[in-house]
Amino acid sequence: PKGKTHGGKGGIAAVVEAMNAHPSSSALQKRGLKALRGFAVNSDPNKASVVDNGGIPAVVTALKSMLASKKIQLYGLGVLKLLAAHPDNQVAVAKQGLIDATVNAMLAHEACTEIQVLCCELLHMLA
Repeated sequence: PKGKTHGGKGGIAAVVEAMNAHPSSSALQKRGLKALRGFAVNSDPNKASVVDNGGIPAVVTALKSMLASKKIQLYGLGVLKLLAAHPDNQVAVAKQGLIDATVNAMLAHEACTEIQVLCCELLHMLA
């Protein structure tokens, strides 16, 4: 069934659960963030499912716990940007730690133009 293998609620819930169960595994966090990004691209129902299944706190936790990892910051901020692009998700994204995570990423990666631009775009979306 679609929900169990290609996104839908089953796949998204499984990814979030794995991210929550293994918060110190950078390999799992990277793969989880990439999967959430893949689910959310071009799919408003999947964006809603990521939010409904606890995806925002899982992403924010990955950003906070893996602050030194440029790739995790890029993947995680990218997921949050996709979610925040949908107006129904903007309040949830802002309330669940996006602003702190964004500022922390900017401070930790001052020399990375890509992270700086992504963070500015995110903050502008929520302004």
